[in-house]
Amino acid sequence: MTKRCLALSLVSCALSAQAMSYWAVGYESQLISAEQALEAADRLQAILSEPVSTSVVPFDGVTERATPAPLEPVLAAFPPVFFPAVVKAGWTPIMRYEADLAIQLYHDEGRDLSPDSWVSTPPVETTAAAMAPMVLESAGIDGAGITAAKSHSACIRAVVARVADGCVTAPYFVQRYAQRFDIELIPVGEPVPIPPVALFASPGVDDQQISQIKRELVTLVDGGFTYRPFVDGDELAYEPMFRLAAQSADL
Repeated sequence: MTKRCLALSLVSCALSAQAMSYWAVGYESQLISAEQALEAADRLQAILSEPVSTSVVPFDGVTERATPAPLEPVLAAFPPVFFPAVVKAGWTPIMRYEADLAIQLYHDEGRDLSPDSWVSTPPVETTAAAMAPMVLESAGIDGAGITAAKSHSACIRAVVARVADGCVTAPYFVQRYAQRFDIELIPVGEPVPIPPVALFASPGVDDQQISQIKRELVTLVDGGFTYRPFVDGDELAYEPMFRLAAQSADL
C-alpha cells in the first residue's frame, strides 16, 4: 500500500482503481479549451498506460468542483489564483510550468488610455482579474474602470471591437489571437509577474502514478509551456496568491 493510501481510508484506496480523469480550466473558447484538454489527456494516457477522461471546468466552477478534493483519481491544471484554495482542499501540486509568467495591459494602436478608460479582464475568478489593479497602476491608469469578459480571448475581442479600451491578459493569449486573426495589440506599462500554472493530483492518485508523471510529463508542452516537477520551495512563488486570498476573506 502506498504512503498516500496509508493516509486515506480503505474505501479511498479502493477508489484509486477507478479510471483517471484530467480537468482543465477553460482559458479560451470551449472548442480550443476542449482540444487542449484532449491533447493533455492523450499524453497522460500514454504515460500511465490507462484511459484518461477529460473535463473542461469554467473559471466560475473551479471552487465548487475542486473543493473538497475528490477521492477518485483526478489530475487538474489549476491557474495560480486557485493555489491556496485547492491546497487547503487536499490537492497536491506535482508539476509546474518551467517558465515564469506575467500579465500586462494591452490596447489597440491609436486608442488612448487614461484613468477614465474602461479595461476588460478575463473572468473575475482569474489571476489576471485579481491582479488587474496592479497592472493598471503599472500602466499609469490607476482607477480606470474594470469589466470582466468570459475568457482571455473574449477580453481581447472586446478591445478589437472597441467595446473596451484595453485588456489585462498574458502575452501568450495575445500572440495566439494575433496569429489567428492578424491583429496587433500594444503592451502598456511593465509586465506584472504571476506564479506558474501547476498540475495537481487528487488524493486518489497513487504514488506510482505520480512518479510516472513526474518522470515523463516534462516532455509535455501544454500550449507552448513545458512542465517540470514541483519541488520544495516552489510554493514560495504562490505567496502573492495567499495574500490575495487573505485580502478577499477580509472583505
